Amino acid sequence: KPEWTVPERFVARRPSPAGPGWEVLVKWSGLGYDQATWESEGQGVLIQPEFMHLHKEMWARQAKAINRVAPMVQHQAAEIKAYASKALPELRAQPPFVTGSKLYPHQLAGVNWLRGMWATDRHAVMADDMGVGKTATVITYLQCLLHEFRVAAPLLVIAPSVLLDFWDGEWQFWANQKALTAADGAAGPVSGPPPPPINVVVYSGSTAARTTLHDHELWFSPSSMDSKMHQVRQRHSPDGGPPPGRLPKPDVVLASYEAVVSDLPLLRAIYWEAMVLDLRQRVRGAHVAKAHLLLSELPCRQRVVLLSGPPACIGPSDELLAMHAFMQHTPAAQHSNGQLDLTEVLGEGAEEMSEAEACARLLALVEPNCCRRLGKAVHPTPPIQHEILLPVELTKAQADAYTNVLARSFEVLADPRPPRHSGHRAAQLKHVVNELRKVCNHPVLLELDAPRGAAAGADSLMSPGAKGGPAEGAATPAGGSTGMDSLDTPGAPASEGAAAAKPPASEPVSMETTIASSGKLLLLDRLVSI
Repeated sequence: KPEWTVPERFVARRPSPAGPGWEVLVKWSGLGYDQATWESEGQGVLIQPEFMHLHKEMWARQAKAINRVAPMVQHQAAEIKAYASKALPELRAQPPFVTGSKLYPHQLAGVNWLRGMWATDRHAVMADDMGVGKTATVITYLQCLLHEFRVAAPLLVIAPSVLLDFWDGEWQFWANQKALTAADGAAGPVSGPPPPPINVVVYSGSTAARTTLHDHELWFSPSSMDSKMHQVRQRHSPDGGPPPGRLPKPDVVLASYEAVVSDLPLLRAIYWEAMVLDLRQRVRGAHVAKAHLLLSELPCRQRVVLLSGPPACIGPSDELLAMHAFMQHTPAAQHSNGQLDLTEVLGEGAEEMSEAEACARLLALVEPNCCRRLGKAVHPTPPIQHEILLPVELTKAQADAYTNVLARSFEVLADPRPPRHSGHRAAQLKHVVNELRKVCNHPVLLELDAPRGAAAGADSLMSPGAKGGPAEGAATPAGGSTGMDSLDTPGAPASEGAAAAKPPASEPVSMETTIASSGKLLLLDRLVSI
């Protein structure tokens, strides 16, 4: 593909193993980190003017990693932390570094609550209802740690792999790199120039991709600074001592459960300022409790758990116990035989407790660190109480496809014989209804789900020259059967020439044609353009 030759990110530098000069690790657009390649720094696409900003961004990330471990910067962060633990002023307005949209009052209150929990070295559980805006609240809070409190350690967000793109998109929305402004420094006496953009790294993928991410995105070797090494020595060790071997480079890491558990020994080498565990899409089971216990081995200052309901919704006592161990930072090695034990948390007699009593005792330990707000209590507008149904007419392509489905299913719909066994006729009718429902959404859905032999009939639904009617539009496979073969029903005979004539390879359909083929898409397109 053409986009595979376009650089998306310059990741790291190294001395060229083939001779003098330097090489840059390039991540290409549309490809993962396992496809990243080392390219000569002064040749090819790397010297084109349109990619000079990628060089500047790479150098900015490296300089930020060096500046973060400087003794003076760490001393300033310690001063801000000490000031916040004594007298932390609340945020009365949205911070200037939060972009994208305006926070609601209850979201700003949630940010203040998380700031207070961090200032007092307490872990937190956000258990607001779904739709209250926990993601925006947490991202704003993590930005406060970076810009307001000037923390030196990176931040870690652990979420299901299906939610990583969602988290990445929310970061780009609420922490827009181009719209970032200077923090107001309201939390402490230290103020300075505007902070550089936040470096967000998505840590997932294959073993090869995660190896590249770990070696070149999570860690940075100052030796790759070339002639600028004297700046590293002056900033990190003014007395002329040796510079550090490697430094944590990202500000925020978005990682999946599987990636963190698989690479736990590697990620334990990094001290995390805050770790967010997203449990809003939980998968229950004994392996989940064990995974949460393993996550407690990651060193960090604060742990934040996200739920979509009260902690009681987590489930059985073993999962509540795992979450309590995660919150209290008690690694598996500190438990007997590396396993969770209720007796270690609830004391003597825990093994004789019922499931309900054990859950109640564990909830009493978790709820003091929990923030729970109902959606109906914080929403600025009442929820919609009425549903409006808008009738939409079928387009020409939908009407033709609808007629073809009815024609193919004529024998099933008009069969007067009793069914062979209970549920057989119901299954046949459900299959017909499902096909009609697909047509009402978009006729191309029939093509996506069509069997291999019925591809010709499905392709004709979207062809420009398709005509309505069962004889011309409903081509069936050579055996005279249709998609109803799995239900043991005879198919309608194909018209002569329709089954034999195979349409030519279809060209990519334009967006306008796709929208014009569905009445629902036409309505949505008009609503969006209003």
